[in-house]
Amino acid sequence: INDELHNTNFQKNKTNFGSEFNQKLNDSIEFTNNLMEFIVNYKKLLFLILMGVLLVIGAYYYGSILMLILVLGGIIEYLFIEFHTLLNTINRYVTLSISPKFLD
Repeated sequence: INDELHNTNFQKNKTNFGSEFNQKLNDSIEFTNNLMEFIVNYKKLLFLILMGVLLVIGAYYYGSILMLILVLGGIIEYLFIEFHTLLNTINRYVTLSISPKFLD
């Protein structure tokens, strides 16, 4: 009887670990997707910076300080939003990796 009990427990643990592993796999896939999405957005960001630089040069030559402030503000805001998104993604991934379920 004891042996049988041990066997069922072992089976239960195995399936638990399986679903845990699947969950982690799904999370890593999601993380990779988010990373790829960030890289795609990064291209957009580089384009924005290029436009920004051109506008800054234009603003400098035409002496329009207001234009300069607007452009820099836009770029900084965009960077902040992107950085925030990336931080959230990393934070969620790290939290999932060190989940207490995995430690016991």
